[in-house]
Amino acid sequence: MQTYRVSWEIDIDADSPEEAARKAREIQLRPDSHATVFDLTDESGESARIDLLELDEAAADPEKDACPYWAELGVLEYHP
Repeated sequence: MQTYRVSWEIDIDADSPEEAARKAREIQLRPDSHATVFDLTDESGESARIDLLELDEAAADPEKDACPYWAELGVLEYHP
C-alpha cells in the first residue's frame, strides 16, 4: 500500500481562513456538489488527476466501455 498526497483546490471569498475552510467543506458535503476532482501524488512523485464523478458515471453506465482515467489507474478492461 502506498501513501498519496491528495489535494482539492477551490478559490473562496471569505473574511477569515476559518470561514474559507468551512465554506469549502460545506461545498464538498453538498449532495449535488461537483467538488470531485482530486490531484494525487504518490511517494515516488508520480501524479494523477482523478474525477470521481466521471468515474462513478462511467461505472453506472453499462454501455460505456472506457473511461479517460483508467489508463492512469492501470485499469485495462471494464467489467460492469
